[in-house]
Amino acid sequence: MTGRDRVALALACLAAGAMWWPVAAAIERLDAARAARAAVLAELAWPMPPALEPVVRGAGAANAIAARARILATRDGLLVERAEPVAAPAVGVAAVALTLSGNEKAVLNHAAMLVQAEGLRWRRWTIEAQPGGAVRLSGEAIAPWA
Repeated sequence: MTGRDRVALALACLAAGAMWWPVAAAIERLDAARAARAAVLAELAWPMPPALEPVVRGAGAANAIAARARILATRDGLLVERAEPVAAPAVGVAAVALTLSGNEKAVLNHAAMLVQAEGLRWRRWTIEAQPGGAVRLSGEAIAPWA
């Protein structure tokens, strides 16, 4: 190794050492941001209906599902005209009457998302055309409840 190589190696080590403090600070900020994001996502993430506390039963289960459906519909930009519990068709099932309106594509995507991601099933439903290209989805959604 020549003197020139040693000088280059020493300069590289000094540069790496000088970069350590800003990199360490950036890593700490990244960790804090990830922790904050995880906290927000944990707050927004609502468990699937069967995974809720066993204390919540009957009408409480339907109220929880109605509240979750209202939050998701509002997030998707839909007007929630009705989201309230109704009489369950069987034991171990929670039922919610939903009426949503908005853009046709958004309403249909939301209805599909409720089935796929939230575990709800549409017991009865109707779709009506509204003025201005909007649609209204009215129906009764059910979910198994332990």
